[in-house]
Amino acid sequence: GSLGWDVNLEVLILKNSNISSIINSDSHQLSQLTELDLSYNKLQSLPKEFLSQANSLKNLSLQHNKLKELPSGFLKSSSGLTVLSLEGNPLASIPMSVLRLREVMFTVDCKCDIVGNVIQACKGASISNCTVEQLHCLTVSGKKENGMSYYKQNCQGSSPLVLYISIPLVVVTLGIIIGLIIFCRKRKSANINPPSGGKQDMNAMGPYGQPRYESTAGISGHPGQQKVPLQHKDYENVLI
Repeated sequence: GSLGWDVNLEVLILKNSNISSIINSDSHQLSQLTELDLSYNKLQSLPKEFLSQANSLKNLSLQHNKLKELPSGFLKSSSGLTVLSLEGNPLASIPMSVLRLREVMFTVDCKCDIVGNVIQACKGASISNCTVEQLHCLTVSGKKENGMSYYKQNCQGSSPLVLYISIPLVVVTLGIIIGLIIFCRKRKSANINPPSGGKQDMNAMGPYGQPRYESTAGISGHPGQQKVPLQHKDYENVLI
């Protein structure tokens, strides 16, 4: 159902009330409100001026709704806010007006995109009192962690895109190295075991890396005559 403000309140607890939208009214700014709990509802958006004059607000619980974004200038007048719970919402970023609050301890989901966006927003804007040090995130198991520590341990250098690219490159590189090793071993083995069949001249090699052989046959038809090596042109792997 819808929720409309009709009285000035200090504490308003409406958790798990099946609320899907909020009707805002300029005549009811909730300036006396100190605590508001709208957790575990079905809110998809908030009015532009929602809580714009909530000067006394200390604790705001919006966790486990369906909020994709927060209004620009959200909580800009709530300088005394100390607790802001936003986990369980598909938020992609946090407005700078929230990051400028000095005392707030706020919680989002432990996801690299939202935690990283908050950290980068603080650094990019050079906000001296940015609340990034007070950023906490809630893990799937329900454990609360410091946002900065979580980001350093789980998000830096572990992008799925980087892994998707690097793993195939490593596999291809290993395949090339193994192929070269096998090729070199086969070539070395071939050089160590040359073909037999003649006197091998180890100092003479053919144009294709094969050993040359010299014939020691004498001059035929002259028995008893001293054998003189015949001078032949170089040849390779010819059986005599």
